[in-house]
Amino acid sequence: MMFPPVDPTRRRFLTVAAGASVAGSGVLLNAAAMAPSVPQAALPDPIYAVIEQHRKAAREHIEAVRIQFAYEEHGGKQGERREEYQRLEAAVDVAWVTMADAGCTLVNTRPTTLAGNRITQKAICRA
Repeated sequence: MMFPPVDPTRRRFLTVAAGASVAGSGVLLNAAAMAPSVPQAALPDPIYAVIEQHRKAAREHIEAVRIQFAYEEHGGKQGERREEYQRLEAAVDVAWVTMADAGCTLVNTRPTTLAGNRITQKAICRA
């Protein structure tokens, strides 16, 4: 059985070391490229919670306005019912401020995933 000749020179050592380094760096690059995606896949994108918070605030504002308008249609602005109407008016104001704050949070929250970015872009394009 014949073995390949052993090259004890420095050139052979450097060639083998360089090859191992290139192969090792490829593995490290792949691991580094995969590492950030693993936590992102495990953690939900915060944009979804922010979108849902804004939707909830918008629904609550719309409902407060409907109640106020219904009360107004039935003569709620005059006489003894005026105090209740003012309470409803204040509730609409609070709901509007909550919705506006949620809107600011929505605009200032950056998606952390590609899917979150896509849904945000769709929402912006519809506006």
